[in-house]
Amino acid sequence: VSHNIVPRSVCDVGCGAGEVLVQLQKRMDKATRFFGFDTAQTAIDLCKPKENPGLKFQKGDFLADSRDRYDLILALDVFEHVPDYLGFLAKLSKRADKFVFHIPLDINASTVLLGSRYMMYMRKNYGHLHFFTAESALATLEEGGYSVLDYKYTWDREREVYPRMPKSLLGKLKCTIEWAILTVEQFGNRLSPRFWSRIRKQYNLLVIAEPARGNVEP
Repeated sequence: VSHNIVPRSVCDVGCGAGEVLVQLQKRMDKATRFFGFDTAQTAIDLCKPKENPGLKFQKGDFLADSRDRYDLILALDVFEHVPDYLGFLAKLSKRADKFVFHIPLDINASTVLLGSRYMMYMRKNYGHLHFFTAESALATLEEGGYSVLDYKYTWDREREVYPRMPKSLLGKLKCTIEWAILTVEQFGNRLSPRFWSRIRKQYNLLVIAEPARGNVEP
C-alpha cells in the first residue's frame, strides 16, 4: 500500500517488541521521530534497549496517557483486543492525519466449519475479543470515523518455506501432505488473495486511512 506518505512523526499504538518502528526508522527520513506505546511491561522491557534519540517507547494507555498528535499512527493487530473497539477507534481517529491498520481476518470458511474452535483458540491464546471478515473490518473503520484510502491482503504464511523431508516413511507422508497444502495455498494466494482469505485462515487486511471528513479536530 503506497500513498507517498512522508510523516515527520510516527506513533505505534500497541507496539509490542518495537521492531516495526526499528525497521521503519532505518528506511525513513532521519528527521522523522518515532514513538511506541504499549500497556504491557514485558513488551516495553524488550523495547527499551532499542531506543535512540529519534525512537522512544513508553508504557501506558496511549489515549489516556498522551495528548500528542502525530502525522501517522500505526495500529497493527490492536483493536480486535479492545473491549470497546468502536469507542477506541473514534478517539484514536482524532490523533493523527493518517493511519495504518493491520487487522486479522479470523472469520472464513475453514474457521466457521471448525465450529468456532479457531476463534476460541485466538481468544484464549492471543486475546482476540472481536473477529472480522474483510468487509466487516472496513465497515468497522468507517463506523469508527475513518475514510479508507487503500488496502491490501497479507498472509501470515507468505514467506513460509517447505519443511525438510524426514527419513521415516510416516514422516515423509506427513511432510508430503504439508508440501501439497502449502503449494495449493501459495497458488491460491497469488491468484486471488481476496477470494482465498474467505476460504483459509491466517489472512489479514493492511489498511491506510484518514479521519473522515467532519471528524478532524481544528
